[in-house]
Amino acid sequence: MRRDEYVARFNEGVRTGEWSPMLELLTDDATLEFVGISVGPFRGRDAIGEAYRTQPPDDELVLLDGRRYAWARERQRPAGELHLEERGGKISAIRVLYEQFSHPVLDAVRPLVESARDVRIDDERLRDVASWLAYEELPVPPVFLPVRVPAEHVADLVFVASCLNFAFTDFETRVRWDFDGHADADGLHVALWRAGPELLRGETLAAMTTERLGEILPGLQMLDERAAILRDVGEVLVERWDGRFANVLASVSDIDSYLRLLTTEFPRFDDVPFWKLAQLSAWILHIERAVQWPDLERLTAFADYIVPAALRALGVLRYSDELAHAIDTWTPIDAGSPWEVELRAATVWACHELCLRVNELRPPELAVVDAQIDARLWLPFHAGPIRHHLTRTIYY
Repeated sequence: MRRDEYVARFNEGVRTGEWSPMLELLTDDATLEFVGISVGPFRGRDAIGEAYRTQPPDDELVLLDGRRYAWARERQRPAGELHLEERGGKISAIRVLYEQFSHPVLDAVRPLVESARDVRIDDERLRDVASWLAYEELPVPPVFLPVRVPAEHVADLVFVASCLNFAFTDFETRVRWDFDGHADADGLHVALWRAGPELLRGETLAAMTTERLGEILPGLQMLDERAAILRDVGEVLVERWDGRFANVLASVSDIDSYLRLLTTEFPRFDDVPFWKLAQLSAWILHIERAVQWPDLERLTAFADYIVPAALRALGVLRYSDELAHAIDTWTPIDAGSPWEVELRAATVWACHELCLRVNELRPPELAVVDAQIDARLWLPFHAGPIRHHLTRTIYY
């Protein structure tokens, strides 16, 4: 019996509430077992039918490669595995393996959003934004770096810049840093590349001083912290990766393994639970063709200070009066405080929900991933005058 026949009848049951066609495929003593959630097991066709009638699933299944499946609402994200056993031409056992920890970031931020007190996602407004956003192109940006870099140096430049990609709005003057007319991260990439490819080697990074970094990034704040980060990552590169981040990148083949390696080898990227800079580096490396990830859907939005401001401007995020006043008056918000955590969690989750709603309105071949929603919000807002929260942190 073909798996797609079972799934077709399952999906018919989801749409109609009538499970008899699916149950006809089962033996009288069939079993249904779920692994990863506290439901069942159910033994016998009648018990399985009763389970589906009393606790019906609210989404259809989409078959992926091998035994993997996804939910139709989130068809680009694998949800688990479907195992069927047959006897006498009928299904005798159904075993559904849920990915219990389907995504380390999304699984962590969801309860933060649900328990938030000062940041709220306006679902009606989110749906409205998705209704027109779905008809934009929403491409993966053709380039990210504001300067052309030889292919052999792209990975190293992206890595070093990702280590320093934070705190561009001056805490005292509220003026955003730029370099030679390039704002924030764009200026950072230009300045680092202008300093020469030798800067990108582990030996140079391990010897970095605050004074030398100040010459490379004139006027940028938190230079002591930035220089210390470069020394730490430089030492790891020299000790374990022959001085090149390109060697780190060459050792992985998908985003999950890349994120695990990056956050383990280089603690400056272990921004639990958001992994902002680690994920952003993966996105930039893909755009710049230093690597072509097969699983871009594993990236979430990048929890920073620009995207929440964009979501607020669109009416998707709503703040309490106290939080809104703090942001509008440039009052610093402590790193790790409830306000800061709620802002970042809501940003990730709102972009994820926007992605899901957009994909509901687009054909499957035009489905987008969360990072494309993030790019659509970040690109037009990052160099503008929008008010955003201020937090002294090395993570964004």
